[in-house]
Amino acid sequence: MKGFFYFPINIQRLDNQGVVKKCLALSNAFRERGATADVFMLSNDGILKNEQLWQPLNTTFQGNKYLSYLIYYRLIFNYLVQKNDFKNYDFIYIRFTFLTLSFIHFLQKIKSQNLNIIIIIEFPTFPYWTEARDIARKIIFGVDVIFRSKFQQLTHRCITFTEHSEIFGVPTLQMTNGIEVKKTPFTDKIPPFDGKKLNLICIANLNFWSGFDRLLRGVAAYEKKENILVTIVGIGTELPHLQALTKKLDLEKQVIFCGVLHGQSLSTALENAHIGVGSLGLHRAGLIQAAPLKHREYCARGLPFILATQDADFQENTPFAKYVPSNESDVNLAEVMDFYGQLRVKHPNYKNEIRKFSEENLDWKRKIEPILQYLAVALPPKPLQ
Repeated sequence: MKGFFYFPINIQRLDNQGVVKKCLALSNAFRERGATADVFMLSNDGILKNEQLWQPLNTTFQGNKYLSYLIYYRLIFNYLVQKNDFKNYDFIYIRFTFLTLSFIHFLQKIKSQNLNIIIIIEFPTFPYWTEARDIARKIIFGVDVIFRSKFQQLTHRCITFTEHSEIFGVPTLQMTNGIEVKKTPFTDKIPPFDGKKLNLICIANLNFWSGFDRLLRGVAAYEKKENILVTIVGIGTELPHLQALTKKLDLEKQVIFCGVLHGQSLSTALENAHIGVGSLGLHRAGLIQAAPLKHREYCARGLPFILATQDADFQENTPFAKYVPSNESDVNLAEVMDFYGQLRVKHPNYKNEIRKFSEENLDWKRKIEPILQYLAVALPPKPLQ
């Protein structure tokens, strides 16, 4: 079984690193389960195939940013169709971005080459239009309704991390995100804790739905705020707002902004933390259930964490995951402090327990099982040699 994977992600952008890691891990899981995978991604230089430059592409455009995006993706689709023979592939897996005319033409051309190919589209967020915060993006998302009937005709299954049974009339395969556990650094060293001082770490591509402002307001309201240290790792559109809020709340001694960290620097920051901070504002994007990558990262590293929106992999009674209300209320630091203190008492070896949970439940090799089961039924039988 051979798959064509297209992830329209620029691997060189710092704010894409978490998604890049996820996409590579997912495709590697298919290889580990016996499939052949060709993986196409983007870089500043052009289109990559299996992490090597495959097609140089000029990425400098003049004029409107969103019009430039549309031209850019149309060029990419043209190269992908012209330089690949889709008769050699059994299925195609695409991470969704925009539903445009060029995207529909791309799918049509693939089907014209191989009528039997199975087309699977992953929706990293659904509904995705709730993420639009500027007029141009709202227009693009609004216009895509024109192409939904064609999308339905061309697509066999949609991957969703929500409970939607169909998207635009296409049946879904419901999944949650995973992680490549064996490639995630781990130490069973538990940081010292005196019952008073608590270190929290927030890792994210900082957007308004990260919700870390709720945490900062909770720290400001905590009567012993001098005992709290918050480390924020990442960049994004929300960074200036968080920095301004930190100053406004007089939290410069309690909050550290580290920018993007990798390798040992990131591992050291995580090893010094008592608790990871998951997504606290996904309700702002209209989501009632999600599967953020950061939750899996914390788990694979043996780090307990707090979260707000329901995540199917972590039930309310999961000992190392504490839910806070999925609304605009401040995070209650006294409750978080108590949660961590209780965890250390009841689960003194909690890091190894959390790591084991991730190995048994979160690895991508397990997560892709619904896709493999579907393909086993949907693909035509191979002729005998």
